[in-house]
Amino acid sequence: MEQDPGFIAAIEEAKQGLAEGGVPIGAALVSKDGKILGRGHNMRVQKGSAVLHAEMSALENSGRLPASAYEGATMYTTLSPCDMCTGACILYKVKRVVVGENVSFMGGEELLKNRGKEVIVLDNAECKELMANFMKEKPELWYVFVFVFVFGCCDARGCIGFLVLFMVIDTDAGCGTGMRISLSSFIRLAYVALNTLRIDNDSNREMGVLFVSM
Repeated sequence: MEQDPGFIAAIEEAKQGLAEGGVPIGAALVSKDGKILGRGHNMRVQKGSAVLHAEMSALENSGRLPASAYEGATMYTTLSPCDMCTGACILYKVKRVVVGENVSFMGGEELLKNRGKEVIVLDNAECKELMANFMKEKPELWYVFVFVFVFGCCDARGCIGFLVLFMVIDTDAGCGTGMRISLSSFIRLAYVALNTLRIDNDSNREMGVLFVSM
Protein backbone atom coordinates (compact mmCIF):
# COMPACT_ATOMS: atom_id res chain seq x y z
CA MET A 1 0.00 0.00 0.00
CA GLU A 2 2.98 2.32 0.48
CA GLN A 3 3.46 2.04 -3.27
CA ASP A 4 -0.09 3.13 -4.05
CA PRO A 5 -0.12 6.21 -6.33
CA GLY A 6 -2.31 8.00 -3.80
CA PHE A 7 0.13 7.51 -0.95
CA ILE A 8 3.10 8.44 -3.11
CA ALA A 9 1.24 11.62 -4.09
CA ALA A 10 0.57 12.41 -0.43
CA ILE A 11 4.26 12.15 0.45
CA GLU A 12 5.16 14.33 -2.55
CA GLU A 13 2.68 16.92 -1.32
CA ALA A 14 4.15 16.80 2.20
CA LYS A 15 7.62 17.46 0.81
CA GLN A 16 6.31 20.32 -1.30
CA GLY A 17 4.73 21.87 1.78
CA LEU A 18 8.05 21.65 3.61
CA ALA A 19 9.88 23.24 0.66
CA GLU A 20 7.40 26.14 0.81
CA GLY A 21 8.20 26.71 4.48
CA GLY A 22 5.04 25.06 5.75
CA VAL A 23 4.09 21.96 7.71
CA PRO A 24 5.06 18.73 5.89
CA ILE A 25 1.69 17.01 5.74
CA GLY A 26 0.22 15.85 2.44
CA ALA A 27 -2.93 14.10 1.29
CA ALA A 28 -4.57 12.71 -1.81
CA LEU A 29 -8.17 11.70 -2.48
CA VAL A 30 -8.47 8.66 -4.75
CA SER A 31 -11.68 7.34 -6.29
CA LYS A 32 -12.74 3.71 -6.03
CA ASP A 33 -11.41 3.08 -9.56
CA GLY A 34 -7.95 4.39 -8.62
CA LYS A 35 -8.14 7.90 -10.10
CA ILE A 36 -6.58 10.72 -8.07
CA LEU A 37 -9.41 13.20 -7.68
CA GLY A 38 -7.36 15.79 -5.84
CA ARG A 39 -4.17 16.21 -3.87
CA GLY A 40 -2.86 18.90 -1.57
CA HIS A 41 -0.75 19.80 1.43
CA ASN A 42 -1.08 21.78 4.63
CA MET A 43 -1.28 25.48 3.72
CA ARG A 44 -1.84 27.08 7.09
CA VAL A 45 1.54 28.81 7.12
CA GLN A 46 1.68 29.69 3.43
CA LYS A 47 -1.85 31.15 3.23
CA GLY A 48 -2.42 31.99 6.88
CA SER A 49 -5.44 29.70 6.71
CA ALA A 50 -7.31 28.27 9.65
CA VAL A 51 -8.76 25.36 7.70
CA LEU A 52 -6.39 24.27 4.93
CA HIS A 53 -4.99 21.13 6.46
CA ALA A 54 -3.69 18.59 3.94
CA GLU A 55 -6.95 16.63 3.69
CA MET A 56 -8.97 19.82 3.32
CA SER A 57 -6.60 21.01 0.58
CA ALA A 58 -7.02 17.71 -1.24
CA LEU A 59 -10.81 18.05 -1.07
CA GLU A 60 -10.60 21.68 -2.18
CA ASN A 61 -8.40 20.78 -5.13
CA SER A 62 -10.81 18.02 -6.11
CA GLY A 63 -13.37 20.68 -6.94
CA ARG A 64 -17.11 20.34 -6.54
CA LEU A 65 -17.95 16.73 -7.32
CA PRO A 66 -21.19 14.75 -7.38
CA ALA A 67 -21.83 12.61 -4.32
CA SER A 68 -21.20 9.48 -6.36
CA ALA A 69 -17.57 10.50 -6.91
CA TYR A 70 -16.81 10.04 -3.21
CA GLU A 71 -18.43 6.62 -2.90
CA GLY A 72 -15.74 4.05 -2.19
CA ALA A 73 -13.01 6.72 -2.24
CA THR A 74 -9.82 6.55 -0.19
CA MET A 75 -8.15 9.47 1.55
CA TYR A 76 -4.39 9.00 1.77
CA THR A 77 -2.74 11.25 4.33
CA THR A 78 0.78 11.33 5.72
CA LEU A 79 -0.43 12.11 9.26
CA SER A 80 -3.40 11.01 11.34
CA PRO A 81 -6.31 13.38 10.50
CA CYS A 82 -7.46 15.96 13.02
CA ASP A 83 -11.11 16.21 14.09
CA MET A 84 -11.89 18.70 11.31
CA CYS A 85 -10.44 16.50 8.58
CA THR A 86 -11.98 13.42 10.15
CA GLY A 87 -15.36 15.13 9.98
CA ALA A 88 -14.81 16.04 6.33
CA CYS A 89 -14.04 12.42 5.47
CA ILE A 90 -17.23 11.33 7.23
CA LEU A 91 -19.29 14.11 5.61
CA TYR A 92 -18.20 13.16 2.10
CA LYS A 93 -18.63 9.47 2.82
CA VAL A 94 -15.02 8.52 2.13
CA LYS A 95 -14.81 4.76 2.58
CA ARG A 96 -11.20 4.34 3.68
CA VAL A 97 -8.47 6.50 5.25
CA VAL A 98 -4.86 5.41 4.84
CA VAL A 99 -2.59 7.09 7.39
CA GLY A 100 1.16 7.40 6.95
CA GLU A 101 1.84 7.65 10.66
CA ASN A 102 0.15 8.53 13.95
CA VAL A 103 3.18 8.79 16.25
CA SER A 104 3.65 12.54 15.78
CA PHE A 105 -0.08 13.15 16.20
CA MET A 106 -3.08 10.94 16.90
CA GLY A 107 -6.29 12.26 15.40
CA GLY A 108 -9.82 11.01 14.93
CA GLU A 109 -9.08 7.44 13.93
CA GLU A 110 -11.46 5.92 16.48
CA LEU A 111 -14.27 8.18 15.32
CA LEU A 112 -13.67 7.10 11.74
CA LYS A 113 -13.84 3.46 12.77
CA ASN A 114 -16.97 4.08 14.81
CA ARG A 115 -18.60 5.55 11.72
CA GLY A 116 -17.81 2.47 9.68
CA LYS A 117 -14.71 3.75 7.88
CA GLU A 118 -11.71 1.55 7.26
CA VAL A 119 -8.55 3.00 8.80
CA ILE A 120 -5.12 1.70 7.84
CA VAL A 121 -2.02 3.01 9.61
CA LEU A 122 1.17 2.31 7.67
CA ASP A 123 3.64 3.49 10.33
CA ASN A 124 5.72 4.81 7.44
CA ALA A 125 9.31 5.70 8.33
CA GLU A 126 9.57 8.55 5.83
CA CYS A 127 6.43 10.23 7.15
CA LYS A 128 7.69 9.96 10.72
CA GLU A 129 11.09 11.35 9.77
CA LEU A 130 9.55 14.31 7.95
CA MET A 131 7.50 15.30 10.99
CA ALA A 132 10.21 14.57 13.57
CA ASN A 133 12.74 16.75 11.77
CA PHE A 134 10.16 19.49 11.24
CA MET A 135 9.09 19.59 14.89
CA LYS A 136 12.72 19.75 15.97
CA GLU A 137 13.74 22.46 13.52
CA LYS A 138 10.57 24.60 13.54
CA PRO A 139 8.61 23.92 16.74
CA GLU A 140 7.03 27.36 16.60
CA LEU A 141 5.09 26.32 13.50
CA TRP A 142 3.72 23.15 15.06
CA TYR A 143 3.07 23.80 18.73
CA VAL A 144 0.64 26.16 20.36
CA PHE A 145 2.58 27.91 23.08
CA VAL A 146 0.82 30.16 25.58
CA PHE A 147 3.10 32.23 27.77
CA VAL A 148 1.77 34.57 30.42
CA PHE A 149 4.06 36.79 32.47
CA VAL A 150 2.54 38.95 35.20
CA PHE A 151 4.36 41.19 37.65
CA GLY A 152 3.54 43.89 40.18
CA CYS A 153 5.23 47.26 40.26
CA CYS A 154 6.65 49.61 42.87
CA ASP A 155 4.31 51.95 44.72
CA ALA A 156 4.61 54.51 47.51
CA ARG A 157 4.76 51.80 50.15
CA GLY A 158 7.77 50.17 48.62
CA CYS A 159 8.56 47.66 45.97
CA ILE A 160 5.94 44.95 45.80
CA GLY A 161 6.50 42.43 43.11
CA PHE A 162 5.21 39.06 42.08
CA LEU A 163 5.70 36.77 39.15
CA VAL A 164 3.26 34.37 37.59
CA LEU A 165 4.43 32.11 34.79
CA PHE A 166 1.83 30.06 32.98
CA MET A 167 2.63 27.91 29.98
CA VAL A 168 0.55 25.57 27.86
CA ILE A 169 2.14 23.49 25.15
CA ASP A 170 -0.06 21.65 22.69
CA THR A 171 -0.50 21.25 18.96
CA ASP A 172 -3.04 23.45 17.27
CA ALA A 173 -4.89 20.34 16.17
CA GLY A 174 -5.80 19.78 19.79
CA CYS A 175 -4.21 16.49 20.74
CA GLY A 176 -4.73 17.18 24.43
CA THR A 177 -2.49 17.49 27.44
CA GLY A 178 0.70 15.64 28.13
CA MET A 179 2.49 16.83 25.00
CA ARG A 180 6.15 15.85 25.03
CA ILE A 181 8.59 18.44 23.77
CA SER A 182 12.37 18.50 23.72
CA LEU A 183 14.30 20.99 25.85
CA SER A 184 15.76 22.67 22.77
CA SER A 185 12.28 23.13 21.28
CA PHE A 186 10.97 24.46 24.59
CA ILE A 187 13.78 27.02 24.81
CA ARG A 188 13.12 28.12 21.25
CA LEU A 189 9.41 28.53 21.93
CA ALA A 190 10.11 30.51 25.08
CA TYR A 191 12.46 32.78 23.13
CA VAL A 192 9.80 33.41 20.49
CA ALA A 193 7.19 34.12 23.18
CA LEU A 194 9.41 36.56 25.05
CA ASN A 195 10.00 38.48 21.86
CA THR A 196 6.30 38.67 21.09
CA LEU A 197 5.03 40.11 24.37
CA ARG A 198 2.13 42.53 24.12
CA ILE A 199 2.44 45.34 26.67
CA ASP A 200 -0.56 47.01 28.29
CA ASN A 201 0.81 50.36 29.44
CA ASP A 202 -2.43 51.36 31.19
CA SER A 203 -2.19 48.64 33.82
CA ASN A 204 0.31 47.37 36.35
CA ARG A 205 0.64 44.09 34.52
CA GLU A 206 2.27 42.75 31.44
CA MET A 207 0.79 39.81 29.69
CA GLY A 208 2.28 38.10 26.70
CA VAL A 209 0.28 35.50 24.87
CA LEU A 210 1.55 33.79 21.78
CA PHE A 211 -0.41 31.28 19.77
CA VAL A 212 1.66 29.51 17.14
CA SER A 213 -0.54 27.47 14.87
CA MET A 214 0.10 24.31 13.02
